[in-house]
Amino acid sequence: MARKNPSTWYLHSFKTDSSSPGMTIANLFLYSNTCDGATPDCAECVKLQLQCEKPNADYRFLIHSRQLPNSCEFATLSPCIVLTDVAPGLPTHSHRSSSYAAATGSRGSADLQLGQAARLSKLSPRAALEDPGISQFFSHYIRTIAPWYDLNDSTNTFGIIVTACALDFPVLFRAIIALSSSHWLKMVGSSQEIAFAFYAACVEDLLKALDNSPNFQGEYLAAACLLQLYEILNESIQGPPCHLLGAYSFLNTIHVDLSTWNLAQAGFWNYLREEITIGLASIQPVRIGKDFSHLRDMITCETIGDDMRANLITYILARLVNLYSAFNEARIKGDGHHWIDEHYADWTDLRADLTLWTENLPATFQAFSTAPKTGNIFPSEWLLKPWHVSALQYAATAEILLTLSSPELQNESSSRPIDLVQKLTIRICGIAFTNEDLAATLNGFGPLLFCGRYLTEVDHRTALETMLVNFGKPTGYPMEHNIKQLKDWWTQSSYG
Repeated sequence: MARKNPSTWYLHSFKTDSSSPGMTIANLFLYSNTCDGATPDCAECVKLQLQCEKPNADYRFLIHSRQLPNSCEFATLSPCIVLTDVAPGLPTHSHRSSSYAAATGSRGSADLQLGQAARLSKLSPRAALEDPGISQFFSHYIRTIAPWYDLNDSTNTFGIIVTACALDFPVLFRAIIALSSSHWLKMVGSSQEIAFAFYAACVEDLLKALDNSPNFQGEYLAAACLLQLYEILNESIQGPPCHLLGAYSFLNTIHVDLSTWNLAQAGFWNYLREEITIGLASIQPVRIGKDFSHLRDMITCETIGDDMRANLITYILARLVNLYSAFNEARIKGDGHHWIDEHYADWTDLRADLTLWTENLPATFQAFSTAPKTGNIFPSEWLLKPWHVSALQYAATAEILLTLSSPELQNESSSRPIDLVQKLTIRICGIAFTNEDLAATLNGFGPLLFCGRYLTEVDHRTALETMLVNFGKPTGYPMEHNIKQLKDWWTQSSYG
């Protein structure tokens, strides 16, 4: 009798969602980890005498995609949606190391460990935490992951509120374990059965919540934000971003009250920063989801904290990423001049917002020292808090985007202001190298990857490449493909 193979969700077909431009519905069916998708019998499963699982119903996931890939192209990517739903005792391949054993120090057969992962993902949070491995991952979230999400939050919402809520809110707990275990296991070089199982269980819960849960929207948004970073850290290094639109979907269904700090607002700013990272790295639009034009009134408010000022520049930058992305697309089509004429008012408004934000910065945003840091070939700026790091990097990136899409730049008689772009890029690099904060480091990948293209000196390029490699190690951020793209840009650039 053929044995069942551990199951993984693979793409079956795509179709465009006409009601949501730019969205695609992916139909996924359950196939084995080694299955090539052929029916009724796949060659690999026949060879291994394994039986593929094919359920009666398909599942639908929303994927944001500017270009519609075919199933063959997508199937070559590392699956970003993995369901490990197996029973204890299920045979698996012996070469796969155990994530459970890596966390607990225990030894056992791979099939037992894979079965434990699926079983643990279905337990209540408090019951799951009785397992040594799960408690290790939860602690890792508190110590390491939560500060990433509290980058621009002096109240530490993700470190305090999210952690406490997760103990009695399974969806949030599963998102925490999925991301934390994935990061922890990447650091120790182990396979990720635990992370896959908790990710799949959380995705299943979130899909149900989209239609049936009017309450706890802040908690669901926070869980979706955690899964979004999980997907960023685990995406194929050669494939286009294809992240689930969970955070975007929940963002569109809830009211975010910016007058009072709460979990929904904390989730919104984290969602937006993750979108900016993807948008800058791949030059694609940011899904903002809501119009917060009234935020401009907060820029001149003297009572808001520095962390909120960092959030305000986040919103300005998100809008500028969209402006530049649209301009860049028009420029490639040879329609840049016409586009600028139509969108000059938008450009002017964003220029005014950035100027107003800069003029209203308190003295705490100034570097407390510019003493050179050992090994830093860029100018050093020592800043007080991580949100000062993120805010000033975002402000410099916003200035670069305004410069690159400025009406003056389109005038052929004007000289390209590459010197200003380089100066701002060098400052972004210097701030990143000087201030050793893991949350700010992760947040800085977007600005570094986009603005780093405009470095012209070999020493600066080499230093940035080394910095990105070193930063990628503790964060788990997939750097190989991003660095390759950066080096390809330098090779093709006319500025070097």
